[in-house]
Amino acid sequence: MEKAEEVFPEAHEPLKVPADKTMPGEVFEETSEAPIGPGTIFDPETELKEVLKSSGRERKEKFEEYREKYAYQKEGLAKMQKGLRDAIVDNPDIDKEALSTLAARFENEYGFSFGQSFQAHVVIDACVERRKDLHETLSDFVTERDGRPRIDAAALFEAAFFEKPKGKIEIIVGPLTLHFRCYHSDDFRQMMKISMILGAEKPTEDILSVTKTESQVGYGASIKNCLLTGLDGKITAENLDKLTEEKKKKGLVGEKLSESVREGSAEIFRHEEQHAVQDFLQTMQEFLQREEGTSARYLNGLLFFAESEEDKKTAWRLYLKDTCKIMDARAKDEILAYLIQEAPSGNSAHVLEFLKKAIGRGRAYDYFKYMAPPFEKQLETAFGKERAPKELLAQIFGDDFEKRVNEAVAAVDALLGGDYSEASRIRAKNLLSTVPLRRWPREVGMFLGR
Repeated sequence: MEKAEEVFPEAHEPLKVPADKTMPGEVFEETSEAPIGPGTIFDPETELKEVLKSSGRERKEKFEEYREKYAYQKEGLAKMQKGLRDAIVDNPDIDKEALSTLAARFENEYGFSFGQSFQAHVVIDACVERRKDLHETLSDFVTERDGRPRIDAAALFEAAFFEKPKGKIEIIVGPLTLHFRCYHSDDFRQMMKISMILGAEKPTEDILSVTKTESQVGYGASIKNCLLTGLDGKITAENLDKLTEEKKKKGLVGEKLSESVREGSAEIFRHEEQHAVQDFLQTMQEFLQREEGTSARYLNGLLFFAESEEDKKTAWRLYLKDTCKIMDARAKDEILAYLIQEAPSGNSAHVLEFLKKAIGRGRAYDYFKYMAPPFEKQLETAFGKERAPKELLAQIFGDDFEKRVNEAVAAVDALLGGDYSEASRIRAKNLLSTVPLRRWPREVGMFLGR
C-alpha cells in the first residue's frame, strides 16, 4: 500500500486499494479454441450425466472434453469475481446495471447455466447493498480538505471500538471492506477485544484476557463485530507495530527494514482481504445453495421432540455435524488464503506442509477450543453432567474435522501435482473456491480422472 500523501493530526485521506494483480492475464483472453463457445450454455451436472451414459473409449473421450470445459468454466467464475471486484475498485460509485452488464459478458464467454447466472446477479445485489452500508456509515467521518476527501480515522476508531486510538491509524478503503492499519499494538488488541465481546453471548474472562499477552496477538485479523453495525463483517485489521518489531529482531534497519515492512504489510492486507471477500462469497453461497443434509433449525426441532436418550444422542450427532460446517468454512477460507500467498521461503510447497500441521486441536488454528465448550455445557443440560456424551465433540469437532482438513490439503497437493507456481496455485483456488471443503477430494479426483 502507498502511504497517504499527507496525514493530518486529526484526519487523513483514505488510502486506496489497487486492482487485484494476483491473477495473470486479461479477464477476457482472445482465443479461437475456447472449450466452450460464446453463447453456449454448459451445465456441469447435466453434462456429467450425459458423459456417464456412455462407456469404454467413448466415455473416456467425453470425460476429457467435460473436464476441460468444467475447468474453463470454473476459471470463468473466479475471473468474474475478480472482474466485479476490480470494477468496484476502479469506480466505487459503479451502479448495479454496469456490474450486471459486466457479469453478462462472463456468462456469455464461459457458458454459465441459468442457476450460475442467477447466483451471479444475487451476489451483485449483495455487493451493491454492502457498499451502500459501508459508505453510508463512513460518510459520517469524511470531510473535505483541499478539495479531497479525508477520513477522521481517530474518530472512526473511537466510534467503532469504544476508545481513542493510542497510535496512528490508517484506513484503506477496499471494494468490500475497510482495512485499519494500526501503528500501536494496543489499538489492534482493542479491535479484537471489542469484536469478541460483541460476538459472544456473554463476556468471559477468557475473552477479556485473550489479547493481554503478546504471543496471543497476531499480525492481522478479520473483525466481525464493532459498535457501528453498518461496518459489521466489513473490517480487517493489521498490527503494523508488531510486524515492525519482528522485522527489527531479525536485524533489519534503515531502507531494508522499511522495504520489508512494506512488503509484509501488503501481504497482510491481501491475506485479510481474501478472508473478508471469501467470507462474503461463502455467506452468499450458503444463501443460494444449501448444503446436503438437514438444517440446524430442523435438527433443533429433532432435539426438542426426541424422547429416548438414544434419540437425543442421534439428534445431537446430526446437529453437531451440521454445526461443524462453520469450522469447515473457516478451514477452507484459511487454506485458500494461504494458497495464493507467497511462502516466505520462496517454496510454496512449504505452505501446504504448514497447513497440514496448522489446523486442529492444540495447533495454530484451534477451532475446537472455541466451538466445543458451549456445546459441552448444552450436552450436560440435555443429558445430565454424568451421562453427557461429550465424546461426540471429540469425534465430530476433533477427529472427523481434522481428517477432512488433512484430506482437503492432500487434495490440493494432488491437484497442484508438484507445480507450486503462482499460476498453478491460482488455478487450484479457482477450481475449489465454490466447492465445500468436504467435497474437495471428490472434486479433485473427478477432475484428475481418478
